[in-house]
Amino acid sequence: MYHFKIHQPKILHHLKISYIYEEHIEGLKRYSTYALSEGTLMIWIAFENEEDPSCMLPYFHLQLIERTGRITYIDLNYTFPLKAVCSINITFKPLNYNYIMIIYVKSNNGVKGKYGLIINYDSEIISEIYLGSINEYIMNSIISEKGFIHIEDDKKGIVTWHLHNILDTTTGKVEELGSGEFHAPNLLSYTLVDSFNFGLIDGGEETYTSTTPSLVYQTTTKLNSIIFKSCSYNNSVGYICIVSLNNTITNKNQSRTEVNYYKLEFLTTGAFIQFDVIPEEISNTDKFDLLSLIYGGFLVKKYYTNTTAMDFYILDNNGNYKSEGSFGPEFVHYNMFINIFLSEVAMNPIFYT
Repeated sequence: MYHFKIHQPKILHHLKISYIYEEHIEGLKRYSTYALSEGTLMIWIAFENEEDPSCMLPYFHLQLIERTGRITYIDLNYTFPLKAVCSINITFKPLNYNYIMIIYVKSNNGVKGKYGLIINYDSEIISEIYLGSINEYIMNSIISEKGFIHIEDDKKGIVTWHLHNILDTTTGKVEELGSGEFHAPNLLSYTLVDSFNFGLIDGGEETYTSTTPSLVYQTTTKLNSIIFKSCSYNNSVGYICIVSLNNTITNKNQSRTEVNYYKLEFLTTGAFIQFDVIPEEISNTDKFDLLSLIYGGFLVKKYYTNTTAMDFYILDNNGNYKSEGSFGPEFVHYNMFINIFLSEVAMNPIFYT
């Protein structure tokens, strides 16, 4: 039996909803969930392979649960290949116009690749598309009507991207709208170490062409690593990214490694705005996530060892405390509904009994 409870922080538009749903098919296991901005929760469930828990049976079941409690069942009449279900190399992403893409790995003439099976909410298969190698990264546009993009980093200074969308809402056919490459500038002086992908909401994808890279931030400090934790769009500022900098400090023949977290702000043009350190009282634990909220401020999630309990805090742009909440050890999973047009964030813990 599942117990769902949707909760929104006190400083925002307040709403609490809870309801109980009991699964009608025995033996199904929850693998992942996806939260849509309008409040629908997609729950992917499947049967485990009793002989090998790292595998699943090759069928797809999805439940769409709306905030009203209404449930849409998607039980797909399709058998996925062995490489997709053992070990599990399958996931899904919602597309526009009530379509879903199931992403999975299969072999074609002995070459493993990543494929997308397009289905609708009536459990009908529309088409299958090839997405590239198994290393492809696939993400939705923040605005679903703009489709999805898949990106591959060849680790040699080139990142290739392809933009797709469903243009015919009757047939659900997916078409490629554009593609391109990002190159590390002046490869004799630069090395492309890694790439981080985040969605645009300002309409920039409509050009279907890649732009010239812009230098957003640089430092003379020798770093062990620089990692982008998250990026989101803020209406009043532009893009806000949470970045961790790992460096080694040497003093009197003694050295220590230090990780600090910073807030990087820049415009969609790539113009730098500011780079501020995040207060230690926020980032003084290894097990925390920090997300920038669309209308300013931050959501901090802190976890506890050997338990599913979690605390969360709402902070303003300066790191000042505004609100807090917690989920006890009885819950095992949660989702966040983020509405990009309203100042609304809902954290949705899921309890099992």
